[in-house]
Amino acid sequence: CCGVARRHGVDDVGFLRALIAHLSTQLNIDAERIYVTGHSNGCMMAQRFAVEASDTVAAMACMSGYLVAKNPPTRAPRLPVPALEAHCRDDRIVKYEPGAHSNLERWAARNGCRGELEVVWRNSSSAYEAHTRCDAGTEARLLSLARCG
Repeated sequence: CCGVARRHGVDDVGFLRALIAHLSTQLNIDAERIYVTGHSNGCMMAQRFAVEASDTVAAMACMSGYLVAKNPPTRAPRLPVPALEAHCRDDRIVKYEPGAHSNLERWAARNGCRGELEVVWRNSSSAYEAHTRCDAGTEARLLSLARCG
């Protein structure tokens, strides 16, 4: 997805598609319930896979990462995918600002969301925001946490 793998042309999406196909022959996997998740680089990969393999993914939820692939390949399916990213405001590696809300808005645009961003709840240190009026019943959500250590 990122860094060295991207520079060397590693096909992470192809690998994950092949892994799912292989495991589906070995295990009883419901193809309608394939979810992706990850943390940091894994979050970036989960988001990339949700975009480039939207015909495979039921939903994506991850922690501390952004959709770094600006333009998915033209061959990528263009289906909306429910998306949730949780991010800590004190993250020193993948900074919360300015990317967390930009990432949320990219998912909202990708999922065809309409209307204003809704604050689901907020307290003195955290917030949960969502775009809920999106194509195919999808959503785009951001959980902002004050401190994660």
